[in-house]
Amino acid sequence: MPVTDQATKSDVVFFRRFPKRQHRLRRAYPSEIAQHANDVAREPLPPGLEWLVVIRRVDGRRWVRLLTRGPAGLPPDASENLAMLMFMTEATAEVVELETLLRADTAE
Repeated sequence: MPVTDQATKSDVVFFRRFPKRQHRLRRAYPSEIAQHANDVAREPLPPGLEWLVVIRRVDGRRWVRLLTRGPAGLPPDASENLAMLMFMTEATAEVVELETLLRADTAE
């Protein structure tokens, strides 16, 4: 997917560097924001917020990524606990179902 290629490379490098991590929280790349321009990202953010992406690793080659609003100025590559909390807060029932299907596919 060329639109998120830079983001994908960044996530691959991160999870190779930190193989025990299951979650990542980082600033969204402009291409990721543009991908969502027709839905959540079409509205300007209030002061003090920025677009973030929270990622949960499904297996060694797949992730679930969520675009969300969050406080500006978070440290780059926030802690596992903060990233996990953000993912659990933002994940909808559809996201949980998708992750379950991906994990079942991995187990086969």
